[in-house]
Amino acid sequence: MKVTSVLPVYEKQNDRIRQRIIADRFIEAMKTDLNLPNSFRHPFSEKNWNLIDCPYKYVNDYFVTTDYHKVIAVLECKWYWKEWRDYNYLQPISLHKLKHLLDWSELFNVPSYMLIRNRDGLYYLPVEEHLFTKNEVKYYGRVDRGNPNDLEPMIFIEERYWYPYVNGMVNIDG
Repeated sequence: MKVTSVLPVYEKQNDRIRQRIIADRFIEAMKTDLNLPNSFRHPFSEKNWNLIDCPYKYVNDYFVTTDYHKVIAVLECKWYWKEWRDYNYLQPISLHKLKHLLDWSELFNVPSYMLIRNRDGLYYLPVEEHLFTKNEVKYYGRVDRGNPNDLEPMIFIEERYWYPYVNGMVNIDG
């Protein structure tokens, strides 16, 4: 008999609410600003985009779809309570989550984005293969819960690769 372990799921309803805030603000920014770098917006694209919640087993948070149900982007959202300088201007991101973003991008032939909330702004990262060779990978994670499964390979992505879509202190509820 094979024994399998189930990893605990720490994501709570408040986490989902926070992720939705980040994603909604990103969609709003993409709709209104054609000059954002690496935008998936096309000048003649549809007016309405929808965020489709992905089930936990999909690893990533949202598919962005048109009114005609075409996937046009894939999103992963993280809410951090710190500022860039607290991380030495490097943002640790799960290698596992980034790999899944790339997989969905390839499947749908659409861009994928990592969205983060730091105390000093909301930022997005177009997820592309070159990130894996230009940034450090270390074993990292939370230690406060005492669960060794909270540590995993993380890629430390330099601040220069991230684009702000909301500048300044972010004090939105969540």
